[in-house]
Amino acid sequence: MNNDNFDKQGFTSSQDDNFNNPYSHQQPPNGFNPHGYPPPHQHNPYGQQPMSAQNIDNSGQVIFSVINMVLFGFIFGLIALIFALNAKNEPTYEQGLAKLRVAKILNIVGVSIGAVLVFAIFFIFCMAVMMI
Repeated sequence: MNNDNFDKQGFTSSQDDNFNNPYSHQQPPNGFNPHGYPPPHQHNPYGQQPMSAQNIDNSGQVIFSVINMVLFGFIFGLIALIFALNAKNEPTYEQGLAKLRVAKILNIVGVSIGAVLVFAIFFIFCMAVMMI
């Protein structure tokens, strides 16, 4: 008699027994990971669509960039304007906000440098007038 299909107690082994055995190499049923759990949900459980970069309001930084270009520093204002306009073209909302953050920093740096230069020119002019 062939004892290959019988275990020590005389029972035949089946695939279900091998699935419950943690050391067997059986594949889990469809839709389950190797640990026996179903896959995580692929949809948003709150029913909201993820925000896209199209929803970003970049008008404040665009205006700030134009004012910066005209009054203080053309280079910083131009680069900030490019970043502010490209914020809506980003694939995700977070990347769009990152572009707006860069535009804001460039605008602040441009205005700061421009203000220091205007103050320095005004100070030099006043000193020259006092010496006359």
